[in-house]
Amino acid sequence: MNKKVEAVFFDFDGVIADSVNVKTEAFAKMYEPYGKEVITNVVTHHLANGGVSRFEKFKIYHQDYLGIDLDDQQVQELANKFHDLVVRKVIDAPFIRGALEFLKK
Repeated sequence: MNKKVEAVFFDFDGVIADSVNVKTEAFAKMYEPYGKEVITNVVTHHLANGGVSRFEKFKIYHQDYLGIDLDDQQVQELANKFHDLVVRKVIDAPFIRGALEFLKK
């Protein structure tokens, strides 16, 4: 019994485009004004908790590392800034070697 494949889904970051580090770099940039120790804590947490949303991460980082409770509007403003830092870099990220050729075939 032959079944026709109707769709194939790919993870994007690190599979199609070499953009895995873009979000890590954006988190580091956002917390740069708070110093190297905060950046290290943020990056370490981010890398260990890839499945946690950026909205939750901002709350965690501000509370745990800066002692600041964020309201929903502040979280949204941070998410918008994060988005601005990430979008163009993801779009401009080079393809993983062989990914484009595979997709074309």
